[in-house]
Amino acid sequence: MDEAEVRSLAAQLGHPVGEEGLKVAEAMDRTNRNMIRTAIRALLPLEGKTILEIGHGSGAHIDEMIQEHTPAAYTGLEVSQTMHDQARKLNAIRAAQTNFLFYDGTKLPLSDASVDRVLTVNSIYFWKEPEKLLGEIARVLKPDGILSIGIGEKQFMQTLPVVQYGFTTYDRNELEPLLEAAGLQFLEMQSHQEEVEKNAAEFITRRFEVATARKAKAAPAPG
Repeated sequence: MDEAEVRSLAAQLGHPVGEEGLKVAEAMDRTNRNMIRTAIRALLPLEGKTILEIGHGSGAHIDEMIQEHTPAAYTGLEVSQTMHDQARKLNAIRAAQTNFLFYDGTKLPLSDASVDRVLTVNSIYFWKEPEKLLGEIARVLKPDGILSIGIGEKQFMQTLPVVQYGFTTYDRNELEPLLEAAGLQFLEMQSHQEEVEKNAAEFITRRFEVATARKAKAAPAPG
């Protein structure tokens, strides 16, 4: 791809729009499914729990998650109209269990202490104010609620041409202080490796990580 094509792809990865956005989302569904499953496993058990997903993309994975793990309810947040519409379409059969909402990328339209689990995969790269959004996640999590963040391993991400356009990548030394400052207790970061499709005839080895954090317990009042 030339530079203009790389820039266009980077923009679509961060905010899919229109027919081209749907094509990019379809490719992401294929390449990210294992990564999403791995990030979901870090949140188990989900049975009877309320789940919030930030940046759900097309939502092609949601039916499988509900079928396998039987959460009480799922809420998905997106900044992309195209992804919002596609997720609602693909999950129409789950309308009674799912709720898809827009948000502005910073403020979560949910009540305090209203969700048990928060999931976000390949989304944090595009957050304009990650400190504020992580603080919002801490606000909406119930006591002892868990956050799972799936990200590409920083060194691997820096080999991808698109990353120079609008991405912020993270390693543990960068992510852990952000979580702690937001009121989230860092738990662990697990490393994984997989073969993913680069194009129709080629695969590459991708390294990714899943970080988990728990809502920190409030300090006892003095006296």
